[in-house]
Amino acid sequence: MALPIYGTYYLNRLITRIVPKPKFFLDRFFPTEVQSTKEDVYFDEAPGVKAGIAPFVHPLVEAPMFREQGYRTKSLRPAYIKEKTGLTPDRGNVRIAGEAFGGELTPMQRLELMLARDVARLQERWRNRLELMAAEVVKTGRLTIKGDGIDAVLDFERSASLTKRLTGDKAWTNKDLPMRQHFEAIQREVASLNLGQTRPYNVIMGPEAYDLFAANNEIKGLLNEMIRGADLELQITPGLQSFESLVYKGKFGNVRLWVYEAMSDDGKLYIEPKQALFFCDSIQGVQFFGAIQDLDANLMALKTFLKSWKIEDPSQRIVLLQSAPVLATFDPNTACLLNVA
Repeated sequence: MALPIYGTYYLNRLITRIVPKPKFFLDRFFPTEVQSTKEDVYFDEAPGVKAGIAPFVHPLVEAPMFREQGYRTKSLRPAYIKEKTGLTPDRGNVRIAGEAFGGELTPMQRLELMLARDVARLQERWRNRLELMAAEVVKTGRLTIKGDGIDAVLDFERSASLTKRLTGDKAWTNKDLPMRQHFEAIQREVASLNLGQTRPYNVIMGPEAYDLFAANNEIKGLLNEMIRGADLELQITPGLQSFESLVYKGKFGNVRLWVYEAMSDDGKLYIEPKQALFFCDSIQGVQFFGAIQDLDANLMALKTFLKSWKIEDPSQRIVLLQSAPVLATFDPNTACLLNVA
């Protein structure tokens, strides 16, 4: 028996078959997904990964007891996303884009194509929201959840010193700024604050920040050498090449330089023109998905749930997408955001 095209099973199979466009912050920093049937999501947080140091003790003195490190359990209530679209019969009577002039499809065939396009757009809008969430967590160590009936901020307790606004002689507008020393100081600070004591070996700049960087007196003489090494470096960093708006500019010391000009669908840049984001590879970002608050979802753990129902008068088909996401980082001190001027 053929599945009904508007049935919940068909719609959820359809949304999983649609291939989404890559999202830089979401795909790069939040590769792990956790789905839950609970309204709240829980995770255990240990105080750190340091083992400590064995003590010196006289051989005739009793050995001190090694104490196990404790942990705390945190809970987060995910944001809730709901959005729907309506499919009305009159949409099937209008030639769709790409169809031969005069029409070659039946009205029902057009509605089926429009259903696929509507679902694809719902999914892309949902992933756009996740990308904005991911960018905010990576850049600020916080997540703002604001909408109809909800206004909250999740604070992952990043060190306040890792968000900087550079002014005066420390700003990148100062062409005599000792850039190598400046980069080294940022790397040392990030390494001293994160759990793994790892340095950031990548920096993503806005276009104006890169222009200021390139105009620095220390950098001018190195630009040709940095550019010559760009092709070789790209061959060994395939994971960053799939994002069209991310342009590799070369290597300065041990730091790879990128310019990111991507803009969200609401017209805002992910990296502001005069921002520079230093980041490690150990942000440990996780996508959590809480319970779908819908009886038709059968209380299953799902990233998204798509359902459809019919309204008799005026006749139309409603398609609704629901999701309960929250993005979290287990080591927020692995990135440093500079406003360089």
